[in-house]
Amino acid sequence: MSKRKKLIVIIAVATLFLIISCAIFKFVKNKEIINVVSQYINYSSALQWEQTKDLLTGEALAQTLKNSALIKDKETILQTGYFVYNDSNGLAEVNARVIKKGPKFEDRVDYHFYLIRKNDGWKIYKVTYEPFRRPLYFLSFNKDSGIGVVEQYLALNYTQRSDKAEHYLAGEALAAAIKNRLLPVDGMPNIKENLVSVKLVGSNGYVSTVEAVIETERENYRQNVVSLIDTVKVSDRWRIINIDVVGVD
Repeated sequence: MSKRKKLIVIIAVATLFLIISCAIFKFVKNKEIINVVSQYINYSSALQWEQTKDLLTGEALAQTLKNSALIKDKETILQTGYFVYNDSNGLAEVNARVIKKGPKFEDRVDYHFYLIRKNDGWKIYKVTYEPFRRPLYFLSFNKDSGIGVVEQYLALNYTQRSDKAEHYLAGEALAAAIKNRLLPVDGMPNIKENLVSVKLVGSNGYVSTVEAVIETERENYRQNVVSLIDTVKVSDRWRIINIDVVGVD
């Protein structure tokens, strides 16, 4: 083998070794970050708040100290998925999809965790909901596509929607509905609704988007509201996770 070929082989091997080393380092680093998030999810679902304090700092710690006493029910984590998509300069972000079961309902929640490296470990300094991102529907499955749960939910009045939120909603939509129960009853809007039409925009079998046209009446004023309602499958059952009002006629 000529010197030139030997040099090329050495460079190729060195480059491959460098790539593998970087991949291993990133894998180990991501695993460490995910482990912190996973521990927090497991501890908080079991209401073991003392154990979460070692994993938190900043806003996340303050919110946990403030709100932990309000959470009464333990939850069972059924499934989790994690994606680390930004880790540099001692900062990291993790998208965590959690399917969990409480005493009354099952839920799917997408969380967004912000972490900072402190000393030799990672701490969570902020937790938010991951904004719902509607997928591109290249193929559409019309059968069992979430239209049924949308029709059932919109047939309820505002009080019934609040009372039965765990039956129809998921994620941030469910959390908001439960929070709204703290409002006084007379704070409920006095609006009459009539479902005009629903049609499937798209579905991939796990996420579906439905367009709903609703005629609303308030103080003798009528208008049609057009909404895009996103549903997801939680344990083989469709639930509403997002509602966007896209038009008013």
